[in-house]
Amino acid sequence: MKPSKIAVLGGGSWGTTTASVISRNCQTVLWARDPTIVDQVNHEHRNHRYLEDAALHPKLTATENIQSAVSEADAVLIAVPSSHFREVLASALAQLPKHIPVISLSKGLEKGSRMRMTQIIAEMAPTNIPGVLTGPNLAKEI
Repeated sequence: MKPSKIAVLGGGSWGTTTASVISRNCQTVLWARDPTIVDQVNHEHRNHRYLEDAALHPKLTATENIQSAVSEADAVLIAVPSSHFREVLASALAQLPKHIPVISLSKGLEKGSRMRMTQIIAEMAPTNIPGVLTGPNLAKEI
């Protein structure tokens, strides 16, 4: 059995924290739009913008390339504001493996459609398995 690869899309506090925790047990890549965050994660094991001086797991890697982040992933977690969820998922679709879990870490409903993030996943990636990780969280305490 090959080792798992997990992609976490979203370089904010919740995405970065979740990716760091997961990277303790399997290959994890964090996708972030901000090249400064990518550089900090890869070279300093930090995300100063969102997590001040919290140390990230040294095995966590980051990329600005969403396609390379999701290609060959065994699961994809999306941790972006609900207002950007559809756009981020659309950007990942070309390389998103079929039949893998796509898990929302985002709160709220999509503005306008009032769809839950799992409904957006089911609509846009019908061959994938929608899921959600939710509950109270303070990323800095995890």
